[in-house]
Amino acid sequence: MLRGLPRWSIRTVLRPFFRSRLCHRVGRFLIRPPVAWIAMNAAYLGWHLPAAYEFALTSETWHNLEHACFFFTSVMFCWWRLFNPGLLGSTFPAG
Repeated sequence: MLRGLPRWSIRTVLRPFFRSRLCHRVGRFLIRPPVAWIAMNAAYLGWHLPAAYEFALTSETWHNLEHACFFFTSVMFCWWRLFNPGLLGSTFPAG
């Protein structure tokens, strides 16, 4: 996805951000199982409240945001560790 951006934006903005300690600390915090589990369930339950669900159906943009919340919190909870177990720290044993 980053390949579609202009090179200057990657070099001047994104590279320093992704290399910063703050980014890595926040990333490690967000993929901790308790934090990610709470975020995933909060997104699921929050968007399935009747008022929020009806609101998401009123606009395609809000509906897309709803599904983005589901996707990204699921990535935080499970898929990030499966695809990149050593990137930000993992509880899975090597081998």
